[in-house]
Amino acid sequence: MEHAPRLYAKVQEVALWAAHGLLCMTPPPSRKHCLDILKKNPEILDLLFDCAVITPPPWHPETRVSSIACEVLALLFQWPLHIIPGVSTPQDNAFRAQEWKAMSQAVNILRSRDNWCEKIIEVWMKTEEEDWGEINK
Repeated sequence: MEHAPRLYAKVQEVALWAAHGLLCMTPPPSRKHCLDILKKNPEILDLLFDCAVITPPPWHPETRVSSIACEVLALLFQWPLHIIPGVSTPQDNAFRAQEWKAMSQAVNILRSRDNWCEKIIEVWMKTEEEDWGEINK
């Protein structure tokens, strides 16, 4: 039982790597795919925000839970690869419209979560306060 906390911390990390693997594919999943995930279980956003601010425990100081959670959040809301904000591209308008609609709905789901803005700020502040020299040791 003495190794249970470390094992628990490792399982947290593995679970986040699984979520990361579902979103970080080649070719990248469509925005509709990410929207479907959020529609099915919008609570995932709350859980990812909670994971993004976890302080590494003393029994597993090398954990990457917070950084993986941030990556998963970024993958859920990333711009489609063919879109460059502010630049017009010769892509099919119907395709672009579907992607924009999915992105807009995904952002609406984010905005519907309690304290979503405060959670983003909390993650940002934690990231700013991290000592990267300590992390890289």
